[in-house]
Amino acid sequence: MKKQKRRKSPPPVPVPWKMFKALCWIAAPFGIFAYGMLLFRETEQTLLLHSSCRYAGYGFTVGCLLWPLASRFLTFYQVFIHELTHLVMGLLFFKKPKRLMASDEGGLVDMYGGNFVITLAPYFFPLVSFVLVLVAPLLNTAFLDYYYILLGFFTGAHIVSVALQFRPHQPDIRETGLVFSLLFCTAGNIIILTGILGFLVNEYAGIWLYLRQGFSEAVTAGQILLESYGKPAYGYFQNLLSL
Repeated sequence: MKKQKRRKSPPPVPVPWKMFKALCWIAAPFGIFAYGMLLFRETEQTLLLHSSCRYAGYGFTVGCLLWPLASRFLTFYQVFIHELTHLVMGLLFFKKPKRLMASDEGGLVDMYGGNFVITLAPYFFPLVSFVLVLVAPLLNTAFLDYYYILLGFFTGAHIVSVALQFRPHQPDIRETGLVFSLLFCTAGNIIILTGILGFLVNEYAGIWLYLRQGFSEAVTAGQILLESYGKPAYGYFQNLLSL
């Protein structure tokens, strides 16, 4: 996708968001590890037990394989979804939009306020998959297998699209910082994939179950790391201070 046209300069970051970003720096590695392990473990099991996961897996595979080629002919679609994802995430944070523009040459979205979650939204938030999950209760059960394939396809297309679009020169990435963007978006994608897997297993209740389980495992990993290295490090610095 072609380079996006973005805001000329980012607005000043409020202190609470600076603190939240610092927390994300710390939490993202644990989220990647815990949710990544959970996703890998549960995917292996659910593919055998749930037809919904198998159909979504077929769609996901096709989406990953076809999107690199299909995206060359869908430039406007990619730009529009990219900018629309900024806008939708902004609305979720109660940010009023000023304007949205999209064309084959690039896109632009301006909002009254913002934060790094809104800025990075297209790189971790699969908007089409999100909409498909929301409309699931409205579907006729006779079409569920096709629905799961479609959900898997657009989720796979999102993952490939992120891999193709995530570049250091992208204004969104420059604004937020390359390393932080990589950590945050990797964690975000893995967590959302885990939520989608939970949905495939047990609908909306499965989303909450899997997200809660991943969070619990991430906290446990942090506690183990703190107990293993935190106390020895604290003792080391105490000895230095006593010299």
